Amino acid sequence: FYPKDIRKLFRDCGMPITAAGCTLESEVCFLVPEPWNEHDPNAVAVMVRTFHVGHLPAALARRYHGRLIPYAQQRQLVTGTARIWSQLESGGIVRARVTVCVPEAAVL
Repeated sequence: FYPKDIRKLFRDCGMPITAAGCTLESEVCFLVPEPWNEHDPNAVAVMVRTFHVGHLPAALARRYHGRLIPYAQQRQLVTGTARIWSQLESGGIVRARVTVCVPEAAVL
């Protein structure tokens, strides 16, 4: 989860993050394999617009990574939709959750 990019995404959408929380619905998301990721060579980034809003969980990324590489090599990305919820807490801390709906790895 990347709070700076999530803040920028909500700002870009003209929606301030509040203490009550707010949600962006049905945003197009892109899955980007990251074989260069030093923490996990099977990492898969989740991008919304130009903002890096997170990664697939490691177990899920392992299933997707190898299937995404051929698309990336052809300069194509697998897309889906994302729901992004965010809430501003005291001290300026941003809490967020990104939920994605993407094709099953087996059909890629």
